[in-house]
Amino acid sequence: MIQRKQIIMIAAIITLCMVSNFSCSAAIFRVPSEHPTIGAGISAASAGDTVLVADGTYTGPGNKALIFSAKTVMSENGPQSCIIDCEGNGRGFTFDSCNRNTSLQGFWIKNGRVQSEGYEDIGSGISCYDASPTIMDCIITGCRTYDDDWAGAVSSYEGSPELINCLIVNNGDNGICGVFSYTKLKNCTVADNGEYGAWLYFETGMSLTNSIMRGGMAYCESWAIDSINSTTSDPNFASGPYGDYYLSSSSSCVDGGRDLSSEICIRGMCLDSLTTQQNQTPDQGIVDIGFHYRVSESYETPTPTQTPTPTTTATPNPEPFEGVEMILNKAIYTAGDAFKLRAFYGSGERDASAHLYILLEAGDIFLFWPEWTGEPMFETVEMTANDPSYRFILDFTWPEGDYGSVDGLRFWGALIEPDAMQVMGRIGMVEFGYR
Repeated sequence: MIQRKQIIMIAAIITLCMVSNFSCSAAIFRVPSEHPTIGAGISAASAGDTVLVADGTYTGPGNKALIFSAKTVMSENGPQSCIIDCEGNGRGFTFDSCNRNTSLQGFWIKNGRVQSEGYEDIGSGISCYDASPTIMDCIITGCRTYDDDWAGAVSSYEGSPELINCLIVNNGDNGICGVFSYTKLKNCTVADNGEYGAWLYFETGMSLTNSIMRGGMAYCESWAIDSINSTTSDPNFASGPYGDYYLSSSSSCVDGGRDLSSEICIRGMCLDSLTTQQNQTPDQGIVDIGFHYRVSESYETPTPTQTPTPTTTATPNPEPFEGVEMILNKAIYTAGDAFKLRAFYGSGERDASAHLYILLEAGDIFLFWPEWTGEPMFETVEMTANDPSYRFILDFTWPEGDYGSVDGLRFWGALIEPDAMQVMGRIGMVEFGYR
């Protein structure tokens, strides 16, 4: 039962964030329309900002060997449409001394090639040094170091990266390498890499949840391998429109996870709108184990390939988006967590002006943005046809303190046509809680 004092506390936290060191209206830096390279966008952005990368294949200086912290770098439409091709020279990303406020989302990183510099620098696709970034919705293929059989396509030294819905396959190196680290994988598929799926050294652990780890794991003075509804056995892979790591309908990984697919969300989408299956059936109910692809509406028959072959031309044209989608970076918050709320809104195939309403529902209490009071209010937004927008609504750090435990809080978002007073398109909702 949500108590009124808890509602007052939530309102106070939201109000506090508006005068804190964290901006409640963090900026979005677009690549390449505003900045020519991903690196240029990262350089222009400040802590808490987002670099939003359009569809395409990115190569050359400024689009690889990228380093950032306390920012979000994300593609517009996911890894099938946004590719970083290292062209056999350098890696995609290095994370150095960063935490969960650092997020990489929705890229296909391919053809990384590096000369390792010891345990601290052995990732041929992504390297984490004293870093705990969140990496979600990424594909990593064709990466390797020059001479180290124990390196990884994704490596961590003294860090704790978290990978959610990632596909790590067909790399010359091992899939994962950890040294003095604890790596977390959720709904990931690691298969057909170098000698092992994972190679763990020196007081290193790994958590596997709803994940597929093929190729085995090697240990050297390692500890704490936690496996929750995951498998190292043959999952019965099948080919599909974006690659060879779908699940056949007979796979034991179908409905084999721990959670509901509707409760695991990435980039504003939950896994119940994505698919693991060759027949393109969205994952409903108990979540399937492994990586989830976008659904291809045009898929008819499997076309086997040697490697995953996502391309921008294979991606079906999305329906024009009309309405509001609310996006939170987490479902449950505790002290020190970054709290990032965004609204994604559009007017479909027409230019339009509308009132954007966003409110917090907590029990029988409703607080309206932007003042977060009980008085209904809105902001007028101008929208261009087929050009939806992102907008940060809140961006702060959940404060220290004993505030109890609450679930079932919701943010709602809607566009209202000012003349007809009708809802435009979909109404967005996202649910969260705190501990």
